[in-house]
Amino acid sequence: QEFASKSHVVPSSVFQSRAEQEFDNEKKLVLILHRDNDMKDREPIRSIDRLVSAMKKVGYINIKVVKSSDSSFWSCIPCQMQVFRSTKIFISSHGAGLFNMLFMPVGTYVVEIASLARPEEPYYSSAGQTAYSLGQHYYHYYWQRKDVDSRMIDVDFFVAELQDFAPPL
Repeated sequence: QEFASKSHVVPSSVFQSRAEQEFDNEKKLVLILHRDNDMKDREPIRSIDRLVSAMKKVGYINIKVVKSSDSSFWSCIPCQMQVFRSTKIFISSHGAGLFNMLFMPVGTYVVEIASLARPEEPYYSSAGQTAYSLGQHYYHYYWQRKDVDSRMIDVDFFVAELQDFAPPL
């Protein structure tokens, strides 16, 4: 009821055609959606600081981490749209948050992280088809490996794979 009473006015400039959007080199974001309030213990990015550090070492700059617990960001639709409009590479574990790719320009990169323990994820996820239809590059990364803790990604391996798919900006 409280949400319904608030007015969410989205400026018309936000609705610029995705093909018309151009990137300012200073604003190309690498955006990571981190589910820091994961109650089911399925978030593969356990150490977000370690991931960001490893990415910076190989040349990724302007990295922004958005936490799922950040209610001020998620309750502000224009804020979300603006951030995703300036995102070049979007990294997220499997889930509804991936569909913010709708606000990203053509030619951007979407990385969906899914668990081999849940092999059905890519089959019922339409994130790949959505990204392709939006003119985006899509990569489905499976994170479970037998030689490391199966509940989290191997950061170094992930960053090496990311470099092949979406080189640093």
